[in-house]
Amino acid sequence: MINPVEIAWEFSSPATLEDEAPAPVLLVGICDDGKPALIAPLEGSETETKIAALVQAAGFEAKRGQVQIVTSNADGLPGTLVLVGLGKRDRLDRLAVERGFAQAARKLRGGEFPAVAALPALGGEDLAEAIGPIIDGFVLGGYQCATYLPESRIKEAKPVEKVVIIVQGEIDELQRLAGIAQALADGANLARDLTNAPGADLTPPTFAEEVAKLAGPAGVQAEVWKVKRIAAHDMHLLLAVGQGSAEEPRVVKLSYKPEQRTSKTVVLVGKGITFDTGGIDLKRNPESIVGMKGDKGGAAAVIATLLACTKIKPACKVIGIIPMAENSISNKAIKPGDVFPSASGKSVEVADTDAEGRLILADALAYARSLEPDCIIDLATLTGSCMVGLGPQVAGLFCNDDGLAESVLMASDIAGERLWPLPLEILYRPELESEVADLRNIGERYGDAIHAALFLHEAVGDTPWAHLDIAGPAWLDSASASYPEGATGYGVRLLGNFLLGIE
Repeated sequence: MINPVEIAWEFSSPATLEDEAPAPVLLVGICDDGKPALIAPLEGSETETKIAALVQAAGFEAKRGQVQIVTSNADGLPGTLVLVGLGKRDRLDRLAVERGFAQAARKLRGGEFPAVAALPALGGEDLAEAIGPIIDGFVLGGYQCATYLPESRIKEAKPVEKVVIIVQGEIDELQRLAGIAQALADGANLARDLTNAPGADLTPPTFAEEVAKLAGPAGVQAEVWKVKRIAAHDMHLLLAVGQGSAEEPRVVKLSYKPEQRTSKTVVLVGKGITFDTGGIDLKRNPESIVGMKGDKGGAAAVIATLLACTKIKPACKVIGIIPMAENSISNKAIKPGDVFPSASGKSVEVADTDAEGRLILADALAYARSLEPDCIIDLATLTGSCMVGLGPQVAGLFCNDDGLAESVLMASDIAGERLWPLPLEILYRPELESEVADLRNIGERYGDAIHAALFLHEAVGDTPWAHLDIAGPAWLDSASASYPEGATGYGVRLLGNFLLGIE
């Protein structure tokens, strides 16, 4: 199941480049003005002039995502340079660097270039910003969903084994930051593996078992709740969603405790629908069913974040709550018009069986609230309407606390995982009213992402809470030059950086 991208990270002083290249291949980001994007002290140096001359001779346009391998005879430079296009200099950002180096990493796969050096394009005094996009690019770009592939195809995609990053700084601090970046990028790849797994392989019971197996070696405590315990916590919505499947639902609770005593607790909740047919209200677009193994992307991100905690070592206590169910069709499946109690104490009319994610999340959020945490964050591939509004690369953020929203958005910027705030518009709350229950699980056609967030808000009350609708960026329908088709692992790096920001 786990397909790690193992890379040895080393660091070298910029002065080394003038005397002897630290690796036979050098990756350097180039902007569309024909000059390399470098940080001090290489900025304005003789090295910059030599690289610019090579760029001009090669006719490299430096468009975003463009990668070209060139040969160099210049003194002080290695024999092979990999030019990485970053686009316009005034639009240079973390995502451009990450995706550029990811594309370069994919181009260098196959074993011909086992060791390379790289020049940071961002950062200045910020070492994390200098090395983070490079590490993310190589680890995420080197990923392959190899679980079901023959050995020959895995060998063809063998990633780079060693990367020397040429940057100034204390080696211990650089190694620490590299360890954090590697752990979160590894986490994103683990989330990809879990999300990419077919519904036949990761049913709720097998998914829960797999997580428990991973948690022990990672130093994270794991509890697996079966039906009896789920019922004891009044999670009747979760049980209802799962009742149409031969595979029983599960809840996994993961716990990380820091070495130092802390008074702060964060609860992360991830939607774990292992496969979503839409239930009786079958998916409107039959083509969309093919990708419904990806409906566990939120759960995978939360799981991977918890497993990374013992490596990144946040100062707060972190609890993960992952409700798991298969939304299937049978004579036992829930039907439109059914009414069920919930863990929050409110009854819910199921007006649409394909709005099942918000049902299982509502129960999980009610339990999360009972733990009295400082804040709750949930991730879910929840609504197509959020994807319609924000496109496939930006997630939606709904939040009931301005300070929490600011912290989550800051973590999004640091991670390079796009996020945009959307309103918890109370004017739409009446659309969730029901004639036969406290709530119905959908509103009218327009504004469904907001309706879903308002429905979840009922379960958390006044506890600081952020809901990330990741339906768009959690999945790539087709391969890009930088990343393969399928799960992206969206959210792991964002959550990791959020947790690291808590003191």
